[in-house]
Order: sequence, then C-alpha cells, then structure tokens
Amino acid sequence: MRIVHVSLGHPDENGIFRLQTRRDGVRPSLALLTGVDRRDVVRRHLGVAAGRVCFLKQIHSRRVLEVPEEYTAGAEADGMVTRDGEKVLTVSVGDCLPIFLYADRGGGFGIVHSGWRGTGIVTVGLDRLGRVARVDPADVVAVIGPGIGPCCYAVPPERAASFHSEDSTSRCGRTYLDLKAANIRL
Repeated sequence: MRIVHVSLGHPDENGIFRLQTRRDGVRPSLALLTGVDRRDVVRRHLGVAAGRVCFLKQIHSRRVLEVPEEYTAGAEADGMVTRDGEKVLTVSVGDCLPIFLYADRGGGFGIVHSGWRGTGIVTVGLDRLGRVARVDPADVVAVIGPGIGPCCYAVPPERAASFHSEDSTSRCGRTYLDLKAANIRL
C-alpha cells in the first residue's frame, strides 16, 4: 500500500479524490436551517445525479460494504468499496480521518471513515477492495485526508493504551493521540 497525504478541497491530478469543505462555497449549516439534506446540497453543488451518490449512517465501526451488492442508502457502516466508476462514495468527517483507497490496475476504489473506535477499518477496506478489484492490497493507494492531529486530540490514557505507544504523546499531564500515525502503522 502506498500512502499519500492530501489537505483540502480539490480533485487530485487524476480527478479521483475530492475533499469538499465549506470553503468550496457549500454552506451545510444553511441546509440544517432549511431542513434540506446536507448531502443533497453538496451533491447539487458538484452537479452529480442523486442515484450516483452513496452515503452511510456512520457508526464508528470497522464495517465496509461492497457497492452495489451490499449497499442500501443509509446502511450502517463506515466504509464502501466498488468497481462501479459511476458511483460517488462519500463519508462525513469532523475529527476523524477520511481515507480514500484506489486500485489503479483493478479499477476499484473505496473510502473509509476512521476514528479512534474504527481505527483498523483501513485494513478491512484494503482487503475488501483487493477482492473486489482482484488486486493485491499492497498495490492499493491510500490517500489520508485531513483530521484531528496529535497537537489537539487529547484522550484519556486508557484510550491511548489501546494503540501502539508511538501513536500517542504525553505533555502537560495530558495524552494526545495521532490517528494518522495509527492508520499508517496498520
């Protein structure tokens, strides 16, 4: 697996990954006030037909679905993989990490939502994508999007203890977790 880091807002050079933010002219908070589904606001902003967009009810798990075989709108999971190039796979994140998966040779792609409870979902996603795209998971590119970092993610020591010791630091009497490091280590 090759790891790539991205920061904000625009498709990568191949047009495969996109991080949509409020800076891109979409105001999800307005959608909440008017009762419009935020996903629909973003979908329309991007000019994508409704039937192409796949979204989940995210539950902070390690569950990854294959689209379209196992997918239904709003299914409970935190990741999706597919070979259907017409589909747009989405996750919503705040502090958690969006991790995009792409198998160039097999034509498959996926996305997972990885927070502290779901750390490890990337390995499930790699395995599922490897089977769907018929490629070795080592040939998959993983793009880690922005999320909370070790500068700010204070956690109880017992939570940090469930991670590798190199994935957390202690300072000023608090423990800070590095979710990116934890996912890269997997």
